[in-house]
Parts: sequence; structure tokens; C-alpha cells
Amino acid sequence: MNIKRWRNLSSLAGDALKKIPDAQIAKVNLVLTMRCNHKCLSCSIWKSNENKKEELSCSDVSRILEKNPQLMWVSLTGGEPSLAREFPEILIKCLQSVKLVNIITNGERPDIIIPSVKRALESSPGNHILILHVTLFGKPAIHDKMTGIPHSYDKAIETMNGLKRLGYEHRLILGFEHMIGQNNPFEYQFVQYQANRLNIGITYTLEQHADYYNNNAVKPDFKMPKISMTMNPFDQIKNTFLLNSVRKAGCVAGEYSCWVTPNKMVYPCFFSIPNKPAYNLEINDYILDKEQFDKTWIKNCKGCWTPCESYTMLVFRPWRIIRKLRV
Repeated sequence: MNIKRWRNLSSLAGDALKKIPDAQIAKVNLVLTMRCNHKCLSCSIWKSNENKKEELSCSDVSRILEKNPQLMWVSLTGGEPSLAREFPEILIKCLQSVKLVNIITNGERPDIIIPSVKRALESSPGNHILILHVTLFGKPAIHDKMTGIPHSYDKAIETMNGLKRLGYEHRLILGFEHMIGQNNPFEYQFVQYQANRLNIGITYTLEQHADYYNNNAVKPDFKMPKISMTMNPFDQIKNTFLLNSVRKAGCVAGEYSCWVTPNKMVYPCFFSIPNKPAYNLEINDYILDKEQFDKTWIKNCKGCWTPCESYTMLVFRPWRIIRKLRV
């Protein structure tokens, strides 16, 4: 591993350890916009939100960061986050302010994404890390069918290649996000091949129903195929989630992390969007307050496997996963 990257990750791990004894909102998922330029078979955000113009502005994000100095991790999502009008400015502000920023993008806008990432890295501290994943469903024909957009595979690869050329190996961690679902259950080997070829990682996720996605067409009985993952040391932990595809006891949503939507409503996790908001961010003076979350709702959650929640538990409550691995 690059020595500078190791030092940056070690510094980040030290910050996470300091937050373990006293639970507080350390990660915020910012839904910059609900608009999307793909028409994915597994998600209907593009359909249900095509006329919604609400977005989180750079001013909104700046106030969140100012009012919540305990934050160490910001995730930028959507919709497609790069469609937000102030995406470049928001990315710069976030990477200047916290040690870890992560983005999942469909890669459809390389002309926006690549220069925005370059500017953010150039204008932020040298020990702040950006993790960026580009969605890849599988081989070109499968990917384009899944997204509903011709040549979207080519755009995704163009974006990843452009990001690789930026360098910044000690601060820019790249990978594919591969969703395994009913329309692409056996594409993981192709995605693994592409990731190995580019020397990048993979984040796996499972197709699942959520009101957030407005995807009622997803089959509730779909099961994750048994796959062999050899990308990094967390494989055993990933397999624990993927092969069971249920929510593990001890999820930290609403304890260490939360979500903010474009209409400035705050939620404990994305499965509570849009029907169970905890409070309005503006009314609460932009303060992220975990005490206002409905603990009963969190306790009775039916379960999920999603990286945005599971990786947060890996960072702040890893022993809860270790207990499961020993079963």
C-alpha cells in the first residue's frame, strides 16, 4: 500500500476510535438531488422525481458542516449527485472540512465529475481522503440494459479511466459499485475482472425494495447468489452480509449516521425515507441531533444490507460484526 495512503487511513482510524466511546452523529449522507440521468431497472427515482427541483445548496452544506464539528465523514448521494447544480462547490467544501468524503456516481458525466474531483483534491488538506465508486452492472450490453441509457457503460469506464489518470493514489480511492439483482445475477465475475485490470476495488450491494428507490417491481424473494470475492481483506465480513442479506443486530443508523434530503428533512437511515422524517434541518438550526430519532422504529427495522449503513457499523461498532462471524 502507498505509504502516504496508509498514514492518511491510520489518521482516519484514530479519529474513528476517539468517537467510539461516545456515540454521536459522525457521518452524514447528503442527498444532493433526487434527479437522475439513468432509468435503472432496479430503481425508479428517475421516474418519481423527474419534476422535483429541490436540491441541497453549497450554503446548506456549509451550514451543516459548521454546526456539526463532530462530523468526520460525509457521503454525497442522490439521485445522481453530479446533477446537483452546485456539485463541484459542495465537493470542494466537504473535502476541505472533513477527513473522509465518499461518492457513488453512475459516471454519466465525466466532463463534470473528473474536473470537480481534481479541483477538490487540489484545494483540500493533504490528509483528507476521497472514496469514489462508479456504478457498473456488468458487461456493456447488460449495463446499458440495466441503466436504460445507450453507451452508459462507455461513460462509466471513461469516468473511471479519467479519475485514474488524476493520480493522487494516497488520497483518491477508486472502485466500482456492483449491484447484484434479478436482472444481472451473474455479472460479478466480469466486474471483478475489470476491477483487477484497473487495480481498483469493488463495493457490492444487493437489489432490494425501498420506498426511497420507488422500486416496487423488485422481487421480494430474490436471493443473493453465492459468490467468491477476493478483492480485499474485508471479504469475509462482506460475505457475512451478502449471503444472509439481512440487517444485523446493532446497526448504527440513527446512532452514528443519518440522512438529509433535498427538502432538508433528516432521517435515521434511507429506509425511513420519505415517510418517517425525524425533523426539519432548518427548524433545528442545521444541527444533527440523534436524540430526535425514533428509537422504536430503528429497533424494529425489518432489515437490509446496504453499504451506506453496514460500512458505518464496520467503522464505529466492528465488534457487533465479529460476534456474527463467530456464530
